[in-house]
Amino acid sequence: MFDNMDKFLYVIPFAIAVLLIASYLVSIIKTNMVVILKYSNEGGKKVSFVLQKLFKLIPRDSKLRKFYANYILKYSNLKFERLVEIKAYLFIIAMAFFLTMYFTNIKFFSSSVFNSFKYKVDFAYEYHGVENETEALKQEQKYLNQAIKEIGKNVSVQSAEDAQQLIRSMVTERKYDLQEPIETLANKVYYRLKDYYGVRRLNLLPYAFLALIISFIPELILAIRNKIIVSSTRKELVFLKKLIILNGSIPPVDFFEVLELLINKSRYYKPILEDIRDKNLANSIDNKKIYSNLIEDTNNLDEKLFFEKLDEANNYNFEQAIRNITHEFELDKREMDRHLQKQVSKIQINGFIGFSIIILLMFVIIVIVWVNTYDMSDLGF
Repeated sequence: MFDNMDKFLYVIPFAIAVLLIASYLVSIIKTNMVVILKYSNEGGKKVSFVLQKLFKLIPRDSKLRKFYANYILKYSNLKFERLVEIKAYLFIIAMAFFLTMYFTNIKFFSSSVFNSFKYKVDFAYEYHGVENETEALKQEQKYLNQAIKEIGKNVSVQSAEDAQQLIRSMVTERKYDLQEPIETLANKVYYRLKDYYGVRRLNLLPYAFLALIISFIPELILAIRNKIIVSSTRKELVFLKKLIILNGSIPPVDFFEVLELLINKSRYYKPILEDIRDKNLANSIDNKKIYSNLIEDTNNLDEKLFFEKLDEANNYNFEQAIRNITHEFELDKREMDRHLQKQVSKIQINGFIGFSIIILLMFVIIVIVWVNTYDMSDLGF
């Protein structure tokens, strides 16, 4: 009976995986909330409840959230809660997939244990004189089923000799009715019984570890993306500074109108600018603190200067901020000119050195050829 159930156990985690994927796709289409199978089943509600508790345990000013905000989700519209939701889905789906593999392996391996005549046998018990393999297999299956009932999982804690002795004591047929020696029969049944329970031994730790690694795929993708778009973010930062100059040069100037324009025109810095706008409107934090936190959290000098200019435009003097941005562009242009001059000088010096080395090599080659062809024996050498 248990063997028949094994044939269908692999369907359970497979069905769970399919339901989770389908429910997740539906949730993406209908809502953008951090809810996992909220309206699908009780399991989804429990997962959602656990996630909500997790979010409460992680304060908004915690180092973990800051790390994700400043390095992983910096140029992404993805929120921390949404990322955790995706990670939870990946973990659950990966676990369901691994369990599907586990139960599938049980199904196919159990079939081999019961239906394969050529099975493991110790060299000392090998027997090649079987006349009727079908009948011999039926006998092995009979005593395997009996061993499952009488010995069961205890085979893993018993010695091989003790287990085989128990199996030999089960054999009720007369020896001349057996298709193979009783020692061979007991040895093969022992290995079948051992493998039958060995494949059913479930160790969740490796599966959980692999599923946990898979759940970090979003972070890996976002980190690679952040590295790839570095040059694009630098160009966007220059573009945003130019927009501030163009739209803030003609008074009267409203900082929030300019900020809204920056949000609409930006792509990579949009989440940061939206956060600045929301915190300004919420008035729940000192405006100066908004920018000091951003400046502290970034290691990019251009970003630090950009946030300083926004701070100046927001809290001090917009016109002065524009003048500072213009002056910064002039300094950048001078720095670029100096860099180009240095590069030209390096090219000229390297070209002169390379040319000199080529001339020297040619001269040395000519002298060597001349010396080799000149007969110096008359000079006493």
